Amino acid sequence: MRFNVKEILDTSPPLPKKVTQKSREHTIKESRRFRGSVRIGCGKFYTDDEFEARRKKILSTPLP
Repeated sequence: MRFNVKEILDTSPPLPKKVTQKSREHTIKESRRFRGSVRIGCGKFYTDDEFEARRKKILSTPLP
């Protein structure tokens, strides 16, 4: 099987999936199977909705 390098390099990478509460629960449930960040394994990360709410709050805060 031969690969065309130009075809491989010209493809767009897949878009990241949305982080939801369901994905957080799945991460906590399956944390023993993966190595890496303890914070992520414990579910201490923002979902996309939480991140957007926090981002809007921070951006709406007036600067001194």
